[in-house]
Amino acid sequence: MSECCHSDRTDAEPCCKDQAPRPTQLTEAPTEADLDALSNLSTPELLARYRWGVEHFDARLFHLTPEQLDRRFDPADGLGLWSCRELVGHLADADIAYTHRIRQTIAEAGPIFANWDEHAYIDSGIYARTKPGGYVATIYTLRVWTGELLETLDDTQWARKGMHPLRGEFTCRRIAEFATWHLERHAWFLNKKMHAMLGPIPERDGACRQGSACACKSEDA
Repeated sequence: MSECCHSDRTDAEPCCKDQAPRPTQLTEAPTEADLDALSNLSTPELLARYRWGVEHFDARLFHLTPEQLDRRFDPADGLGLWSCRELVGHLADADIAYTHRIRQTIAEAGPIFANWDEHAYIDSGIYARTKPGGYVATIYTLRVWTGELLETLDDTQWARKGMHPLRGEFTCRRIAEFATWHLERHAWFLNKKMHAMLGPIPERDGACRQGSACACKSEDA
């Protein structure tokens, strides 16, 4: 088990992430139906899913060469159009946006969210030559920070609303659901790209084959 997001948890207490499916259970790309299914989760279950965050990423991401990070695939391959570098950069920017919308919805009365053009970010080259570690660290930090805030909300705060200029009204709960689903969906494509370049994640003695933040050790260690 990787390090829990609660620093005050004792070893006798289960980690909040134990309530969520492990990242390796995502065998297919999440669909819109999977997004809608998140509304059926309890609040602790949703927070557990949200907190998995970067652990959905194949840890080999950090060892890709610049050529591999920037490789684009044929659309016929079904692996998406963006490179691994662009995809992780997009996920970091998206989590910044979702975090701000959550905080804005809690703090303000009926805020109107700013829309952003994700394709303009890609086309601008803003992600070029930036190592993925900074993006992953950003997502990890935002998920820990925001997860702690979400854990304190009451039902009234979860139900507070903001307005997206294109998608319409969002509750705070729905933003958290969308952020969870968005990362899981893109992580599936990210991992498939690495699988195509590097093959399956190699088996290691005592390892759980989890994602980039996993700190699992063999029981014999």
